Amino acid sequence: MAETKLTEVTAETMVAEVLAELAGLEDPKTRGVNEKHGDDHGVNLSRLRAGREAAEDAAGTRVPALGDR
Repeated sequence: MAETKLTEVTAETMVAEVLAELAGLEDPKTRGVNEKHGDDHGVNLSRLRAGREAAEDAAGTRVPALGDR
């Protein structure tokens, strides 16, 4: 049971950190473009993915997708 509580706290902390990071990346211009496409966020997800992939590559932690072989 203690493990479950630890996992829940860790997951909640991670979610809070990710939401805070996304809030920091909010861009009004991007939000306008995304709203025209029916999305409710102001973050350029392509840039976010590219940045994460670059960081994972540098750290050697990125798991290649099937298409990357």
